[in-house]
Amino acid sequence: MLALLKSVAPLLTGAALVMFGNSLLGITVPLQMVREGFTTGTIGLVMSSSFVGLLAGSYYARPVIGHVGHVRAFAGVSAIAASGALLYPLAVDPFVWALLRAVAGVCIAAFSAIMESWLNERSTNATRGQVLAFYLINNYTFMTLGQLAVNVYDLGGVETFMLVAIALSLSLVPVVMTRMQQPDVENVTPMRMRELYGVSPMGFIGAFVSGSLMGSFFGMAAVFADGVGLPVFEVSLFTGGAIAGGILLQWPMGRLSDRFDRRSVMAGLLAGAAAACAGMWILVEIGEPLPGLLVLGVFYGGCIANVYPIAVAQTFDYVRPGKYVAASSGLLVSFSVGAILGPLTASAVMAAAGPAGFPAFVAVVSVVFAAYTLYRIVQRPPVPSEAQVAVSGYGTVPPVGPELDPRVPGGEQGDRTSGDQQS
Repeated sequence: MLALLKSVAPLLTGAALVMFGNSLLGITVPLQMVREGFTTGTIGLVMSSSFVGLLAGSYYARPVIGHVGHVRAFAGVSAIAASGALLYPLAVDPFVWALLRAVAGVCIAAFSAIMESWLNERSTNATRGQVLAFYLINNYTFMTLGQLAVNVYDLGGVETFMLVAIALSLSLVPVVMTRMQQPDVENVTPMRMRELYGVSPMGFIGAFVSGSLMGSFFGMAAVFADGVGLPVFEVSLFTGGAIAGGILLQWPMGRLSDRFDRRSVMAGLLAGAAAACAGMWILVEIGEPLPGLLVLGVFYGGCIANVYPIAVAQTFDYVRPGKYVAASSGLLVSFSVGAILGPLTASAVMAAAGPAGFPAFVAVVSVVFAAYTLYRIVQRPPVPSEAQVAVSGYGTVPPVGPELDPRVPGGEQGDRTSGDQQS
């Protein structure tokens, strides 16, 4: 395993720099827009644009990679992403920034497709899960560092955007200089959305809700923290702590969902997210945001980060092994649509109710989907634990995709369940 990790070190280094730069840009843009006087609704619209790009990139990245190869695709995308970061301070305009966020979303989808297919090529069925876990820890760690790096320079200048561009530019160095063989990219035909919903209504809707929750967080959490009076350093602690919470709860939640009804675990996570947001609302109302807000942020981030992987696992319990990749692609589309609508809706609520509208919106979404989850529990018995597809170690935030899925077999394992069974 150590030899394998050493062999893929250039890819992990490139991924770390990409995640660092993208995370730093993700917190810098909304905070800078607040200081430029943009309305909350405008900020939500701009931040949701990145998920429009993610949706587009999930469709078009793979053909491009297949046409030019992994190394050339990575180099091109790195150059585009770095150039885009440098354009923000040159054109402080909401339309331009929305376009740049969309381009960033396309780049992230392409980065992920390149990394995941390449790592999959270097892994075996025996090592794929471990490589995935290390890849995710690597990504989350540098995403957290990216949030904290917003404190290196004062907002309002060009230095932070330059730091993003430097990280994205340097990410291509270990990748273009590697001597690893490039993998072949398979052409995958996605499942129709209606078919995917028919296989697992809860999994499909869960991916959408996860997108709404995650999109709202990445788009508006910094605006919320800034709006309640936290300085930039404490804003970065709040958002970075929430991302770190995703690391802390991934493994235990994955283990629980492997041993018990996934829907019960999902309902518990959503109840936890709603409770955390209720606590945030109370702290804001009484004017005592710290340190309770930081603690609640960690718990809240851990809860919402696990909604998507459990929704994926719930779907895969009812999907034939040969359709795992196609189902994952469809779930990513559902997630992306939710992530587009999440910041838009959250920003509208915040514009009407103030910063406290952010936790209120997340709490309402969580409670509604928790109620739907309980409804699905009484509608159909759970899949027996011995028939479930293991989810341990799979906790991830999209766009980490299907290629590194440790459940995708090297050979056929037989049908899981027929497509007309609904979870």
